[in-house]
Amino acid sequence: MAADGEDQFTVDTALWMRAWPNTGALHDFSTGPGDNWGKYRLDIDGDILEAPDEARLSFYALWQNTQDVPVTVRTATRLDVNAHVAAHADSRYFMGWLIPGASADATVRARLTVSPLWLQNTELVVAEQSVGSVAARGGFFGGDDETTIFASAFLDGTITFTVPAGRFLMFETSLVTGWKIDSGNVHIDAEAGEFRIDVPFWIVTIVA
Repeated sequence: MAADGEDQFTVDTALWMRAWPNTGALHDFSTGPGDNWGKYRLDIDGDILEAPDEARLSFYALWQNTQDVPVTVRTATRLDVNAHVAAHADSRYFMGWLIPGASADATVRARLTVSPLWLQNTELVVAEQSVGSVAARGGFFGGDDETTIFASAFLDGTITFTVPAGRFLMFETSLVTGWKIDSGNVHIDAEAGEFRIDVPFWIVTIVA
């Protein structure tokens, strides 16, 4: 719907959501006008042989250029994060003098990706913002780190798109968790109580 005359539009309903590659991490969700949220819980165990990795909880929406001429647009969105993040690094008391202490690190980021659907296999990250991190060090006895995140990230896209008449942009607003674990685990609880992840809107602004 138009938000500011004919130059700005608001999309307030997600078409679908998914957690990936950890498909069982999305435990409950809602999609509706201004009411797009997910209950999300991610539990990761790792060791020194595993490479760093990442997981996403993603909300998807579409916008169509309904004009009969191409328009150039900028995009924006908001991601609200209410979650508890914890990391644990195992102890190495029996061989600490041979191997450095264990570690578990995680970063949590808000990301906006835009896909011009008239172009095949094209998706561009247009905005990203850190919302929290944890870093646990094991040492002789093991170690822990935790934080509770109450953040609202406004993601204002830095790339413009010229959208042909009748064509669609697809938006993916994601909570992205990246981790590197050398014997330990990482947990994200965006499920218990009032914890959850929200995307209330996407904004499309015509700039030319």
